[in-house]
Amino acid sequence: MTSELRRAIAKILSTGLQISPDAVDALARRKDAFEVACKVIEKIGTLDEKPIVLTAELLFKLIQEEEAKREEEVIDAEKIPVDEEVIFDPTQVINPDGSSEGFISYFLSRYQKIKKILLRERFDVRNTITISQIKKWAQRGRGVVKIVCMVTDKRKTAGGKILLELEDPTGSIRAVVNEKDPNVLSKAEKVIRDEVLCIEGQLVGDIIIVSDIIQPEIPIPSIRARESKPRILAALISDLHVGSKYFMRSAFNRFLLWINGRLGVEKYRKLARQVKYLIIAGDIVDGIGVYPGQEKELLVRDIKKQYKMAAEYLAQIPGHIRIIIIPGNHDTTRQALPSPAIFRDYAEAIYKLPNVRVLGDPAYIKLHGALLLVTHGRSLDDLLTTTPGVRRDRPAEVM
Repeated sequence: MTSELRRAIAKILSTGLQISPDAVDALARRKDAFEVACKVIEKIGTLDEKPIVLTAELLFKLIQEEEAKREEEVIDAEKIPVDEEVIFDPTQVINPDGSSEGFISYFLSRYQKIKKILLRERFDVRNTITISQIKKWAQRGRGVVKIVCMVTDKRKTAGGKILLELEDPTGSIRAVVNEKDPNVLSKAEKVIRDEVLCIEGQLVGDIIIVSDIIQPEIPIPSIRARESKPRILAALISDLHVGSKYFMRSAFNRFLLWINGRLGVEKYRKLARQVKYLIIAGDIVDGIGVYPGQEKELLVRDIKKQYKMAAEYLAQIPGHIRIIIIPGNHDTTRQALPSPAIFRDYAEAIYKLPNVRVLGDPAYIKLHGALLLVTHGRSLDDLLTTTPGVRRDRPAEVM
C-alpha cells in the first residue's frame, strides 16, 4: 500500500465513513488517491442522505459528477486579474562585487538553513555538538560524537578509505570512512564538496571514524496546496535556445497557435483559455561562447539579436498572460548560483514586453496563493560530474 493510498483511507475514515474493499481497490488504481478522497468527502458533505459506507459504485459516481462539473466550468483567464507575488528574487540580494565577505555570508546562511532542516526533519540528528566542543566531549570519556558540518574536501585512498575534511562555524576536523563498512562507504561515495550533513562516529584522537552519514530530507509542507479558485493554469516551459540551428521553431510555432486558441481539439483549446501564466525556466536564447565550437551551431551570432528574435516570438503570446522568465546557463547572467536576472543591456527587447517579468535563478513566486520554486537546474550538471553512480538520463536520482 502506497503512502498516498494510506493518506486517502485515513482521510475518509477520519470523517466517520467506512470504506469497502472494492472502494480501496478503486482508489489504489489512482495516482491522485488523496486528492480524490478529499473531493469525494466534500461531495458527500453536500448530500441530503449521507452514506455510512463508501462503496466503489458510489466512489465512481461522485468522481464522474465532479469531473463533469469541471469540464463545464471553463474559465476565461483573460477576465481574471493577475495575482502574483515575488517571495524571493536573488537579483535584489546578490553582492555584485563578488567580495570574500559575500561568499562567507552565503555559505554561513546555507549552513544554518540546512542545519535547521536536519534538526527539524530528522530525529536521529538530535543531540549534536559543535566541532569546538569535541575535545571537551572526549575528555569526559564520551567517544561517540555527532556533528552537523560542511564537507570542505573529500579524497579516496589507495586502500579504499574515504577521507573527509569537515567544518562548522566553530572549527574544522578530519573524518575517515572505513572501506570495511559498505553501507557507510556507499553513502560517502555520493557525498560532494560543500554539502551540509550530519556525521556520527567514534572520536579517535583528533579524527572521527564515521559510523553514519545523515543527509537532510526534503521538507514536507504542513499545509496541503489547494487548487486556485477560479481554476486557472500556468504553462511551464524552458530551453527555447533561440538563435541556435537546433531551435525547435516549428514546435514553438505550434505552441503559439495553441496558446492563442487556434490549434488543437476543443478539449485542449479550453485548456489554452485557462492559461493565465507562462513560466520560462531559462535558456531563452542559445547565447555566445557558452561551449567550444558553439559558433558552428548558431544561426544568429549576435546576442542582442538573439534576444530580439526571442522577444518577437514572445510578443505573440496573448497580452493577458503574464510571462515570468528566469535565466539559464546560456543566458546573459552570472554563471554562479544564485544568478541575477538576465542582464538588461543585452535583453532590452525582452524587458520592453509589457506582460513580462524577469527574475533571477532560483526564484520563489506565489500565483493565486500557490507557491512555486522556479529554477533552471544547472546545479544538476555540477552534481552529475561530481557524484558517482548517477546518470544524466535519470535526473530524479540526482535531485
